[in-house]
Amino acid sequence: MNKVLTGFRYAAILIAVLIIIIPASAEMVWENTVIPVENGSFTGGDISGNNIIFLKSEGMNLKLNRICLYSTEEEKVRIIGTPSLNMTVTGYGISGNYAVWFEEDGSIFDTNESLTKPNTVFLANLENNTTKALNLSPTAKWPKISGDRIFWSEDDENSYYDIANIYDIRTEESTPIPEIKSIDSAGVIFESGNIAYQDLKGDLCIYNPESKENITVFVTEHSNISNSGVQYFDMAGDYVIYIKSKIVFEGTDKGSYDEPWIYEISTGKSSLISPLTGEFTDSLTKDEKKATITSPFTDGKRVGFGLIKSESESAIILIDPVAGNSSVIRADDSVSGIKIDGSRMIWGRSIFPSFDQALIYAREKEERTESTAAPGFTVIAGITGALLSVLILNRRKGL
Repeated sequence: MNKVLTGFRYAAILIAVLIIIIPASAEMVWENTVIPVENGSFTGGDISGNNIIFLKSEGMNLKLNRICLYSTEEEKVRIIGTPSLNMTVTGYGISGNYAVWFEEDGSIFDTNESLTKPNTVFLANLENNTTKALNLSPTAKWPKISGDRIFWSEDDENSYYDIANIYDIRTEESTPIPEIKSIDSAGVIFESGNIAYQDLKGDLCIYNPESKENITVFVTEHSNISNSGVQYFDMAGDYVIYIKSKIVFEGTDKGSYDEPWIYEISTGKSSLISPLTGEFTDSLTKDEKKATITSPFTDGKRVGFGLIKSESESAIILIDPVAGNSSVIRADDSVSGIKIDGSRMIWGRSIFPSFDQALIYAREKEERTESTAAPGFTVIAGITGALLSVLILNRRKGL
């Protein structure tokens, strides 16, 4: 009997040792910080590495707009863009050590053109703290920067759409892109050598200036039964994520709802995502069709969007298309303007009913969490049980 008890003791020790050597389960958590915006409110934002760029505004007076930069290392905000007399600044972007924005007429209620000057695109070098005005066009607007190139637009006197251009920072030369005719220059995405835009019909397209290839990601649909179109989109690396808004006029699906989709540029494959879980799916359930989603985003590695659950609660759905998994990040109030760069993320927080806003910076960190059912526990129990059975059997045999 002593041998059996000894065997049980050995088994107990084995369980303890196995549990100790197996690491505790880990999950990724996001630590949030509110970026201070004094004497005004923020409008949107963008992030690259340790720098966050955003627009600070003060009510309806556009002349008080300022382009601000927040350093996550220094935890300080500084103004890097101030408008000239009767002008305003907007249309910011950031990539590496470069930031861009443009200046335009800030007198929205005054039609006297003599009070203002032509538009100007500005380029800031964050490494040496210098800023210069680019000599582009009197109507230059909505710059988008990626690496050492800037996509920008200008008015076309002979049409209602804008002329697209790419400026090379190294050569200081601009090249027109006549193939792009967009209905919304402000919404164009320029990233990793590709340009994502909505054409004159509202279709979502990708154009590559090097290969001259133009890809249609989504075609706007119109019929007597339903209409659908792209509401929001983002692009980076091999991914385009977009929100398809659909209105069904009759039948069992009658109503309006949004669908999040991922498009893989290299394969041309489009995949529907559950707006509640971030999992890939073939169709949406009734509950999924009721979801309120917004602000699709990607950094080329992960994609996601905002899910507004109520006036006081939201979630950020984060998806890894390669691994095929997703996670849900809890967020207070209503979220908007989500941007991600690796382990860093920003979003806007709108507080109801005060309508106060806050710009949130979040950093992803790994946090170990103890679990009562650690991975491999069933295997451990099985091995230990088998060991005890052998000990008891041997005892009965007199071994």
